[in-house]
Amino acid sequence: MSNQGKMLQERIVEERIIQKLADALDLQHLEVVNESGNHNVPAGSESHFKVVLVSETFETLPLIARHRQVNGILSHELAMCSDPSEVL
Repeated sequence: MSNQGKMLQERIVEERIIQKLADALDLQHLEVVNESGNHNVPAGSESHFKVVLVSETFETLPLIARHRQVNGILSHELAMCSDPSEVL
């Protein structure tokens, strides 16, 4: 497998997070940072992400409602934390 192919394969969860949030929300800004390397996980893991986003959708919502909405959009990805075999 080429290096580019490996990089794409290694970023599958990150790309899914980006795509799902972009599809579900009217985003003015989206930043997804894989912070897995800061944790005790194998190299190349996609288990810890920081997401920063701006959307008018959230303008009138309290913080907890914003978190719940994002968690709902990413429910499958969050569930994978307990069973990484379900990545696809």
